[in-house]
Amino acid sequence: MKKVIVAAAGLMLVGTMATTAMAEFKFSGDARARFYYQDNYDEFREGKISDSDTRWNSRVRVKVEATTKGGAYMKSRIKYSDGTFGEGEKEGQFAADYAYIGVPFGPVTVEAGRMVRDITPFLFFDGRAEGVQVKYTNDNTGLVVFYDIVDENLATGTEITVTDIGVDDDGNDVIGLDADTVYNTTNDDDITRLGFLLNQSFSGGWAMNLGGYYVIDDVNEDSDGLAATAKVTGAFGDIAVEAELAYQDEEINGIDDGFGIYAGATIPVGPASVYAMAGATFDGYQWDAADFGPFAIFNDYSQIATGPNLSAEGETLFLVVNPTFKASEKLTLGAVASIIDIDAYDPEASDATVWEIGATASYAVTDGAKLNGIIAYGDTDDLTEDDPFGVGLSLEISF
Repeated sequence: MKKVIVAAAGLMLVGTMATTAMAEFKFSGDARARFYYQDNYDEFREGKISDSDTRWNSRVRVKVEATTKGGAYMKSRIKYSDGTFGEGEKEGQFAADYAYIGVPFGPVTVEAGRMVRDITPFLFFDGRAEGVQVKYTNDNTGLVVFYDIVDENLATGTEITVTDIGVDDDGNDVIGLDADTVYNTTNDDDITRLGFLLNQSFSGGWAMNLGGYYVIDDVNEDSDGLAATAKVTGAFGDIAVEAELAYQDEEINGIDDGFGIYAGATIPVGPASVYAMAGATFDGYQWDAADFGPFAIFNDYSQIATGPNLSAEGETLFLVVNPTFKASEKLTLGAVASIIDIDAYDPEASDATVWEIGATASYAVTDGAKLNGIIAYGDTDDLTEDDPFGVGLSLEISF
């Protein structure tokens, strides 16, 4: 009997090894623990009743990739306990940040599942999309065509009465159905997004990015919308440059057919580097507040960000300067200064010119671990009664 058990265990082990050998697995990820203090943020964030707040939060994210011998693959990232201390159970302990498969068909690859949707940080970036996309890549060209399911109506039944869908003023039936009778109907209208991204490299380190998407909204009437962008990056000697022109129609930004434009340059100055960016938005264009610009307070990305997208408040002119200095092999210091002039869309709202100034520091504690700090103050002009001030400290690792 013991021999039978040993033989069975051996066969199971061999089978497991054979299955594993059919695919190559890779694991990586990142994690962080953060502390922050925010003062006078209550007017920026809905639901905040305190003018100052001190909080801690943390998260762990693990990437898993598996590739078969034939080239098909799976990619996923799982978030563990991503939330504020004391609220972890409310915010959820586990979540799939993305999870999708990819299968090569000759020169193209088809991917499907929950993916990361990136176009440019100025237009749309680091979003999550569930759908399918086709990718083509060679030495100089990368092309992605995607179809995202933004909102899927599963055609569940809905009870309605004739009075909901058409009777005359006297209550008489005008469409062949009995008045006041309850009927059951279904609705399978969806909201989808069809788009593309073309990355084209040229000689001399220059590149062009063209991208856009069209929202097909069968749920809400007259809500189909278009957004597109063109971005160029390159270098003049040691100076790296970038410029972008983007468009959103009224259905995307909810205001008007708008344009946005900016140009930026990174200039090396000895052990330091200075990034400067200037741009403008017109007629309702709204940048991606979570990813665009090295703002410290006036965005929704920084650890001490206020949250609101100021480009949604009015037409803007903006300038940002972000110098960094490598003080030692382990320590990098930085600063940020920005000014945003806002011409309000709301005729009852006041125009405003807001500015911020801040400093950052990053210290490499050990290989794969950094201690990052940020402090910033913002002057909000007439947008809020008090000016925000924030301090953040985070310990971050990558593996």
